[in-house]
Amino acid sequence: MTPFLLQCIARELEAYFKSSRLNQISQPSSDVLYLSGYHPHRKLKYIVISTALSHPIIFFSNQKPPSQLSPPNFCRSLRKHLEYAQLINIEIQPGEKILKLYFKTSSDTFQLIFECLPKYPNLILVDFNHRIVSALRYKNNPERPVLPQHPYHPPPRSISKPNFWNLSIQELNQHWNHAQSQNFTQWIQNEFQGTDAQLASWIYQNNTMDFEKWEHTKQKVLTQPWDYFEIQTSASSLILSPFPLSGPTPTTRLYDQAHLALDSFYTLQLNQMTFLKEKANLESKIRKTLKHEKKILERVQQDRAHALLSDQYQFWGDLLLASLTHISPHSSSINLPDIIHGASQTVTIPLNPSLSPIQNVQFYFQKSKKGVRGLSLIEKRVLDVKNRIEFLQSSLRSIPAIHHLHEIEKINQELFPKPIRPITPPKITVKSIPPPHVFKERLDSKLELCAGTSASGNEYITFQLAQPEDLWFHVRDFPGPHVILRKLEKNISVSDEAILKAAQWAADHSQASKQSLVTISYTLKKYVKKIPGGKPGMVSFSKEKSIFIKPHIPSSD
Repeated sequence: MTPFLLQCIARELEAYFKSSRLNQISQPSSDVLYLSGYHPHRKLKYIVISTALSHPIIFFSNQKPPSQLSPPNFCRSLRKHLEYAQLINIEIQPGEKILKLYFKTSSDTFQLIFECLPKYPNLILVDFNHRIVSALRYKNNPERPVLPQHPYHPPPRSISKPNFWNLSIQELNQHWNHAQSQNFTQWIQNEFQGTDAQLASWIYQNNTMDFEKWEHTKQKVLTQPWDYFEIQTSASSLILSPFPLSGPTPTTRLYDQAHLALDSFYTLQLNQMTFLKEKANLESKIRKTLKHEKKILERVQQDRAHALLSDQYQFWGDLLLASLTHISPHSSSINLPDIIHGASQTVTIPLNPSLSPIQNVQFYFQKSKKGVRGLSLIEKRVLDVKNRIEFLQSSLRSIPAIHHLHEIEKINQELFPKPIRPITPPKITVKSIPPPHVFKERLDSKLELCAGTSASGNEYITFQLAQPEDLWFHVRDFPGPHVILRKLEKNISVSDEAILKAAQWAADHSQASKQSLVTISYTLKKYVKKIPGGKPGMVSFSKEKSIFIKPHIPSSD
């Protein structure tokens, strides 16, 4: 950001956020900070501060910050010291690139200082004693340390230059008269602070310098909002200017407020950075793949050369087989007369010393068969790899002509198609069968009486609901319900009264309810076993005890 743009956005920040209270502090990345200010008479907006190297920027927007998994240390420090703090002032000296946000809390006053310097952008939190509380980037520099509890000092200047914004028209004319016909744009940028190329071009138009025009511009931007901002985009550049540029283009965008222009510029800048990153990734990926394909071609061509020697391997194998008795074990080569063709010259055949003579013969016969069988496949493979290499080289040459992200995506899909995943059949969900109807009654806070009202209910009560240490009841020699005294807490004793009640319920609801006296067997559930192959509810049990019960006539309901 230029000093002129920083002055423009500072005025708009003051008009919109002054007296607001911070209600959200977020840092979605290492160099981007979001601050949202609440005011009862204003819509919620977010101050965005980016300290990206060579591209620092500050503006406000209504776009919510991206989500973050864990806030960085600087964000946590701001939340600790500035939570619900009130923004009481925004300060910037004309021509400077340091913006100060003053926050007031219930106990202290803090400054959040944005150093909008292209080489060393930073965000520093300073307390009322002008000591550094925390910083986005720490520096252990002897000339100017940025460390906690150190006094805050502005960034040092390499050369002391007069501030262009503080000079009158007469002083500027005097400086220009001593410039000895230097280039005006270079002279302004080299001799003064608070200037930039855009400002110099605005003052020097039609080969004429106009310091009165600058004075009028300066007074306007210091006293009222500036209402002209222009963004020009191209394939290789992105320019934001508060002054009219050389001429409108099809991609020129005009804005009447600084925060709107800066918001759009920041978005375009991110998109351009994403595009350039994806473009570089594509080029790197193509080069890496091209290198890999060339290695594959070398290996395939070696296989092709071996396959072309299949006739020679067959000849060597036949010759070795015909002269098998003349081959000495562990030989590395042998010279044999060409008895196959009847030639007078000898043939030198390499051998593998670790193989026996017959194994060397088999080795050459196998290589001959493999070469004959694979030669046609290798030729097709060589052609495919060459076509692939040619396609990659053509795509690599076309990268400089790419200007849009969708073109990169298209090339990625053509060069590196994603494998088609097999369609998996949908999972068959088995509907859960609800448990059968059972009778339940809480005897107290520690015991519950449960009983099955059918064969499936008995099965559920005994083998799904009951625990090993629960008491199990059943009438002897008659069909009837399974009754459980279910312990709701571990290691509790069951009273005789509860045992009698469970036995009474088992007797009253069994087919022995009309008998004068019924025997009820009870035992721990862990001694109850299901009869293999038996119907639901059929069990065997052991270690039981018996109790005699006189049945009551069960109620009609």
